[in-house]
Amino acid sequence: MTSVRFNGNWTKVTASLAALPTVLQSAAIWGQRKAAEKLVKIVKGHINNQDLNWPQPNNKSNSGDPRILVDSEAYLNSIKAWKKGDTYYAGIPSTARNAKGIRIADYAILHEFGYDDMPERALWRPSVEELGGGQGIAAIIGAAIYNKIGALRAAGFTVTNKL
Repeated sequence: MTSVRFNGNWTKVTASLAALPTVLQSAAIWGQRKAAEKLVKIVKGHINNQDLNWPQPNNKSNSGDPRILVDSEAYLNSIKAWKKGDTYYAGIPSTARNAKGIRIADYAILHEFGYDDMPERALWRPSVEELGGGQGIAAIIGAAIYNKIGALRAAGFTVTNKL
């Protein structure tokens, strides 16, 4: 499976989320969904727009499509946002395979970092940076929680910060 993972004190984050009332937990999950969907949109946009200045394929490429990372569109079509448990992911599910049975996540990694004579064609790293990195993702999730708190207060609930 290819997915974006952020390093940090996730034990503390998980414990804090578990301490939130259910309605705020759902807002945090909604924020994760929005961040994952936004990342998918950015990634697919870069593939469709061909705007990351990737090196052209070499003569060994057997693609009938001149666009980079498109070929049969298996890679493009496998990019998804999905939920597992209380976490949203953006990436390529490990079960995604092309018509030849090759795991798409495997060749996504090869393109992302390069391999032997295959040049690096970074897609995910610049897309995450465009989203604002970990801080940008946290801001999207934080905005979802903030908006939910505002809606609760507007509905007459008292919401205080006692973490």
